[in-house]
Amino acid sequence: MPTKLPSSSELDFYRNLKKSGGIFSTLQEPTSKLSLKQAWESISSQVGISEWELAATVSTLSSIPTTPMNTTADPTSVGRLPRRTAEALCIAPLRKDDNTTVIAISNPFNDDITSQITFIYGSYVRFEVAPPSFIEILITYIYESNLEKQRKEKTGHSKSNEENEIPRLARALMTRALSMRASDLHIQPFVGGGAVRMRIDGILHRLVILPNAVNQSLIRYFKASSKMDPTNNLIAQDGRMEIEMDGRNCDLRLSTLPVTGGGEKLVIRFLGDSSSHGLEKSGLSTLEIQTLRRMASNTSGVVLLCGPTGSGKTTTLYSILGELNNENVSIATIENPVEFKMPGLAQTEVNDKAGLGFANALRSILRQDPDVILIGEIRDAETAQIAMQSALTGHLVFSTLHTNDAPSAIPRLLDLEVLPAILSQTLTGIVSQRLLRRLCEDCRITLTEASSPEEVGFKKITGVTPTYKAVGCDACNHSGYRGRLAITEMLEINTPLTELIGQGITENSRIRAAAEKTMGSLASNASRRIISGDTTVAEAVRAIGRHFWIDLAADYETLMPEILTITSSTQKANRTSQALLLIGEEEAFPPSMLEKLKDSWYQLVSANTPEEAKRQLQTNSHIHLVLVDLPESLQDEELIEYVSRYRVAMAWSRLPAILRTPANHPELEAKLRAAGATSQFLSKETANDDLIQIINTAVSKNADFRWHTNS
Repeated sequence: MPTKLPSSSELDFYRNLKKSGGIFSTLQEPTSKLSLKQAWESISSQVGISEWELAATVSTLSSIPTTPMNTTADPTSVGRLPRRTAEALCIAPLRKDDNTTVIAISNPFNDDITSQITFIYGSYVRFEVAPPSFIEILITYIYESNLEKQRKEKTGHSKSNEENEIPRLARALMTRALSMRASDLHIQPFVGGGAVRMRIDGILHRLVILPNAVNQSLIRYFKASSKMDPTNNLIAQDGRMEIEMDGRNCDLRLSTLPVTGGGEKLVIRFLGDSSSHGLEKSGLSTLEIQTLRRMASNTSGVVLLCGPTGSGKTTTLYSILGELNNENVSIATIENPVEFKMPGLAQTEVNDKAGLGFANALRSILRQDPDVILIGEIRDAETAQIAMQSALTGHLVFSTLHTNDAPSAIPRLLDLEVLPAILSQTLTGIVSQRLLRRLCEDCRITLTEASSPEEVGFKKITGVTPTYKAVGCDACNHSGYRGRLAITEMLEINTPLTELIGQGITENSRIRAAAEKTMGSLASNASRRIISGDTTVAEAVRAIGRHFWIDLAADYETLMPEILTITSSTQKANRTSQALLLIGEEEAFPPSMLEKLKDSWYQLVSANTPEEAKRQLQTNSHIHLVLVDLPESLQDEELIEYVSRYRVAMAWSRLPAILRTPANHPELEAKLRAAGATSQFLSKETANDDLIQIINTAVSKNADFRWHTNS
């Protein structure tokens, strides 16, 4: 079956950016039909820039200004433009300047779109560039406002703005977030307006910037709908609400917090369906599931889930409870708040204002004859001690604790004044957990050779090339990942560990040694998922941090590569924040070269003395490479001295350098090398495109002053 090509509109957009050169020259043209919005998302993902940074580039290439992020739209500017046409063309009428209508547009390169707009509005039209996601929200706001105006004209009265337009906007935002599989929606003040972001697979993505008045009305609406006080923005508040989306009920947990400037931040958590919980659905390995079931099979004891906020601890706990939940078992939970509603469980939500804290609630629950108890979090000494006493009296207790790894939970509990003798008798198991983004199976490609610094480092330690790499497609919103999986570090208490705990020994190394290597580290378990093709090295580094390399090398008993040379590709700086320091006499660099460097999104900083070069490096941390022009008028010995003076001023920075050498000095490179030069040498006759390719390679590989010896 032949592959469907994208429409000419999207191809025009891609091809005009590719023609611009620089970082857009490597864009992978789509082979499946994309909407214009998906095209923007794909390009932003490939290049590693935000949609507003992409809008700035489109603005430059098309000579059309960018719409400000905090712009407001005038509904009266709609004119004769039907909503369906606005959505189809991805345009939004913003305002009227005298007789001219200003239109926000996402693809100014397509003549068909601009012709249709001109036909509708006449010749008095002016365009501004904006991302499609921003235009989508503007369309909702503009046309809903227009409907309200028409209703007022017909009836003489209608619902207020907050009662009509804001609920529609709120629903549009939540529909968008849920369709993108978001776990959270964030709304907070931002540059005179409000930024709306959604968290997808653990990563925040900006959705839109709302005008300030709309942002405040939106937060008030959510607060009122979740039984918070919408008039009080001076205190933190929590609420809950349910909505129906696509025929199913969605449970939302809301939280507001006052921020500087008199505004508020609102976070909405989309809670999952408890019926979908189960260890088989958790993404855990077979061995991890078997270990958890073994821990949960005890009639008494304490099982702890550790890890940072958002690492899936509560989901794993409910998956365990789902397996234990039957008519023969009495299960009680104490949470703040109750995350998932599960039939058959007695779930209690703590209320500190009413005097029902974790410790008080736990004492009361113990009189309810439970077999299994879930404590949402052990956060103080009183709760920790009651939890251990509960285990001593024949209850199976599950809870969470905030520690970085499993062994650290033991000294943490001792710090909470749990006696070593009691802890050794009650502790059954400790699980530390993280969530990794899962590779999208629709677009991942086989990796035949390690190419990125992370992949090379992984192969050096494990001897195995990672199986797949991320690409990006429609199914994963061009992120390369879809869904998440859990990795764990499980510490199952054995006899040697019981003896250590009873003696009050807290050294991490001794605890790990006592586990008799039955406890695989987070890094080791992540490496298995990388080899299996479930995720990538870059994702493991992002979730675990630099300890991924330390623990992986320890597990494989190999030498660890230098961490500074391994920078996650997901955290590379954008070209707009990367600068080059140009050193040389005035007019030493051809204008064509400077234009090419600017088109490649590098900031250019100049210096013509060693002292000025040092000052630039001390005050501009975005400089990634130094480009030195060697004057043709100097003799070899003078050039050696010239380079030496700059070396004294700049060697401390450890940055890579390129020396542009004149053609009339054939022996200069050998002499400079003998004098200690570690830079790359490049003839002044080198083509601009070749120069930029060399610079891009050095910057992407995070090269340092030794780069010519490693190339």
